[in-house]
Amino acid sequence: QSLDMAANPRNRVFVLFIDQKFVQVASSWNIRQPLVRMIDEMLGPDDLIGVMTSTMAASDVTLARKTSVLADGLMRYWPWGERGTSQRDEREEQYWECWPEPYMQGVVGEMIARRRERMTLGSFRELVLYLQNVREERKAILVVSQGWLLFRENQNLTKLVGNELPPSGVDPISVGPDGRITNRDTRNSNRGTTLNSCWEDRRRLSMIDDDQYFRDIVGEANRANASFYTVDPRGLVVFDTPINAGVPIAADFAMRPSSSNRPSIG
Repeated sequence: QSLDMAANPRNRVFVLFIDQKFVQVASSWNIRQPLVRMIDEMLGPDDLIGVMTSTMAASDVTLARKTSVLADGLMRYWPWGERGTSQRDEREEQYWECWPEPYMQGVVGEMIARRRERMTLGSFRELVLYLQNVREERKAILVVSQGWLLFRENQNLTKLVGNELPPSGVDPISVGPDGRITNRDTRNSNRGTTLNSCWEDRRRLSMIDDDQYFRDIVGEANRANASFYTVDPRGLVVFDTPINAGVPIAADFAMRPSSSNRPSIG
């Protein structure tokens, strides 16, 4: 029924894309009422709107009429921002298990940032392609995000740091604790079982070019007849981090997405 209504060209279609990984907790809390008010004023009785987070599948988005239930739902599940928090998924925890040394914090931190950015952009691209199949008429995507750095290739990410050991080759064949033959190194089960897999991610993440990937998404959005508009939950900002956070200006500048790198109308 949702898809049938979306296919009707008389009904406008909007999707609210919530970028959990790149919005701070305080920002997600502060934007909740202005965003609900904007949706309430902008949408008409026949318009359809859906909500997608950066961790959802586009096929799970449900398009519905603007109702008080939608507004209540948005208010109930906030704040949702995760930027700057200690929340990590299983894969990110493995990175820290592979390289727990203090001198590896910079490498692991960049790996996590690159992975999160690519996953977010991948979810956004999935939404664009999904809406293209839903209807040919114009679609509007409202992106709530504090912006992305749009990482490019960085070969230095794979260089050994400090006393770091190089990646090992194929693990030797041995007998595991259960008596079965395995190619995992049972002599160092804490790190050896995942280290090679971590190195595979490290090499792959060092070669990504999210700047070009984002440009490709813009092209796909144009071909899909989808426009997307960004809402920075902080409003107009000068610094990327709170002014009382004690972050040096140079470090803050490095973390702040430039205006040219922010998501724009596609």
